[in-house]
Amino acid sequence: MCAFVLVPAAHGAVEITAATIGHEGTCRDGALTVAALDLTNTGDKDVTGTAYVKVPLEESAPFVFSRPVDMPAGAHKRVLVYPNIPEGGAASGEVSAGFQPRKGAVSEVKVTIKSQSPDDLLVLVCTDGTGSFNFARMVDPSKWVTPIPGMPPGTGGPGGRYGPGGGPQPPYVSYCRTEDLPDSWKGFADIDLLILDEFSPQAIGPDQERAIVEWVTAGGRLLVTGGEQFRRLSESFIAPYLPVEVMGTTVLGEGLPAMVSRFGGRMEPAPTAVCAGRIVRGGSVVAQGGQPLLAYSRQGLGTVWYAAFSFTTRPVAQWDGAQEVISSILKRGRQYQPGLVCQHAGPVVANALSASASPNPPSFKVISLFLIGYIVCLVPLNYLALRKLDRRELAWVTTPAIVLAFSLLAYGLGFVLKGRAVVLRSVSMIEVQASTGAGAAQSYYSVFSPKKASYRVAFGAPNVDASVPAPVARMSMRGPRSDLKLNTPFEVEAGERDTVKDLLVQMWDQRMFSARAPVVLGGDVKSDLRVGRDAMVVGQVTNALGGLRLEGGGLIFRGQTQQLDALAPGAAVAVRLGPVRPARSDEPPPKPLGWRDTSGPYAMMGSGMGGPMGAPTTAPEADAQAAASLASGPTSSWSSRGGPYRVRADLAEGAAEGFLRQNTYTFRDDEALLLGWADTDALGADLVGTHGATEQAKALVVVHIPVAEG
Repeated sequence: MCAFVLVPAAHGAVEITAATIGHEGTCRDGALTVAALDLTNTGDKDVTGTAYVKVPLEESAPFVFSRPVDMPAGAHKRVLVYPNIPEGGAASGEVSAGFQPRKGAVSEVKVTIKSQSPDDLLVLVCTDGTGSFNFARMVDPSKWVTPIPGMPPGTGGPGGRYGPGGGPQPPYVSYCRTEDLPDSWKGFADIDLLILDEFSPQAIGPDQERAIVEWVTAGGRLLVTGGEQFRRLSESFIAPYLPVEVMGTTVLGEGLPAMVSRFGGRMEPAPTAVCAGRIVRGGSVVAQGGQPLLAYSRQGLGTVWYAAFSFTTRPVAQWDGAQEVISSILKRGRQYQPGLVCQHAGPVVANALSASASPNPPSFKVISLFLIGYIVCLVPLNYLALRKLDRRELAWVTTPAIVLAFSLLAYGLGFVLKGRAVVLRSVSMIEVQASTGAGAAQSYYSVFSPKKASYRVAFGAPNVDASVPAPVARMSMRGPRSDLKLNTPFEVEAGERDTVKDLLVQMWDQRMFSARAPVVLGGDVKSDLRVGRDAMVVGQVTNALGGLRLEGGGLIFRGQTQQLDALAPGAAVAVRLGPVRPARSDEPPPKPLGWRDTSGPYAMMGSGMGGPMGAPTTAPEADAQAAASLASGPTSSWSSRGGPYRVRADLAEGAAEGFLRQNTYTFRDDEALLLGWADTDALGADLVGTHGATEQAKALVVVHIPVAEG
């Protein structure tokens, strides 16, 4: 649990009576988490203010995450704020949580955080019962997670919990009651698996329901358990997303021998109540007597798992193989990780946007002519004019006047070359599932300002996670350097429209930040792709993605690509590519979240030192390299007063790194990827209160399309 230390401060009407960071005090480095602040208005007047969490950084002011709160007189409220914990944890090992009223004194506390390494496993169990999932702590991920290459045994990296073998420790399991579930997907962002066990559907509010669905849509993994209380599933918000249509309860008299056969261990052959139903989407993993016992379905980029039985009632509660079920779900989550292009291509893409959005400097010719004109006017012309007028004593007037004139000219030249308008540029990566158009988007933003000013950027998409992208060092003659300006952190305020506040930009400079959120594009991609006996993929793909026009991309499947022309809304294209390689007979090995390919063609890209280093060594690496080439296409540019801003080549590198990071798990042998560029900002960002601002957007759209065999 976290420590709670009160900071001496002036007493106000609203006090913080408790504060917790993470899930039962535990969170993950480099990820969003939930902060629960219990507030009490001890006064006799209503108070309006802001609840906040400040996360200290090593070399700058803290980042602030806030949420407006109204506190009636005598009220008690639990307010949830969603801070982003940097990699390595907070600088001091603790964060500040507080309440800032519009008028009056601030109430603030210090909260010690317990953060886990990014490659550790976190499981959150939502239950209102008395059953325990502590058996999940018996999962041994070192059996199937390859240690990070080059990691000394027993270290585990910054913040890690690695044991003597250098492999990850068993999962950390935390619990919450139904009413305490986060009301935003951001509260689940740092967990690997959410288990809804004996939950109360009536206690889950609309915001909590939306939070769970959005989190799964963006790549989360959810396990829902059954048992006797089948209406908990059939009549709850989760029913439309389950792989099984639950229709009642049945009792299997001999227990669950099919589960024992699949996962091992020993289970008493006693009558076991399970939910009765039929598969309506996804697939069945274990069935018995015609009843699916363990099944899964896709929702956006994530997975919904269904267990027809309860883990916390006999005879399953005494089954010594139950942890293997949880282990298999966690393992599959590390084998197939969609959403990588959204979450892990940041440094290269952000640097590409920073470099491409920078105004072109004046040419050497312009600078030379300006300096020559300045010198000529200041000395010879000034002298000759005063001598001709026989008024050399006026040199003390004409010289400052010439200096002032050329200063104004230089200022005007700067406006002409660098622009007079505030410009918000965005580059997005949108990854969705074909049948629903649902998934996640990661956007990178650059705000250019002709003057020193602070700006507010509001998002049209709900529940946006905004942060500063990690810089990537690039080698130069003077050693490593970074292209990103990361000083002066900003504040992220949750509300009707999530907003980045206090974004300070210097004169003729730019500031970078990133944001991500689940998205639904309001349409789908219809397809009937199939692998024939001749290993050729044939079929048709129709673009119905909410009016988006896709350009400069193509289709990739098992190493084969097909370049596609512009795919207008509603347009269809015939597909014939191949012959494709056979499907893999083995499963891809799971690896930690922090793992980066050290042997593939883009191995050094994360250090900014690379590009291809050699031929790809595995099929996924070949797919990633082909996808990068396919997405690069003809160079695209934005028009502007300062000249075109070329972005396509660097974005292709960023996309390739995003695919390759974490072992290329975006590429599956049962899915094709449709790649295309669109003029859109999936998160709908705009500058608030800035008139005449220019907004420009590009997006790389990645669509997962299922491909049938035979």
